[in-house]
Amino acid sequence: MAGENILETLRQLKLSLTAQKVGLPVADGIVFINADDIIRVEAKGSYSIFYLTNKQKVTSTKSLKDLEFILPETSFIRVHHSWMVNIKYLKKYFRGKNGYMEMDDGSTVMVSIRKKGEFLDSL
Repeated sequence: MAGENILETLRQLKLSLTAQKVGLPVADGIVFINADDIIRVEAKGSYSIFYLTNKQKVTSTKSLKDLEFILPETSFIRVHHSWMVNIKYLKKYFRGKNGYMEMDDGSTVMVSIRKKGEFLDSL
């Protein structure tokens, strides 16, 4: 009995350590991407553009509002009406009225005044 409990605990631990995949609806189907491979997401109308660690972009038919419920909240934060970022790839935050951040891929993302407090609290 005790051995079975240990095995079940190990199985659960393995599941929690496995990269979480998200299914993103695209024009011709659904693309499955590891959440850890997403650096940032940009809103373009009712679409979203995913910028990945391998320098690829994926355009999804999901809005940022929808993605807030799909992407892991421990890693992703909405920092602007048009941007959501994976804080694992945050390189530097630049303070000021028009604060912005630099990501590991060299890109910059604006932080809106309305989201600034929430963003800084999450760090």
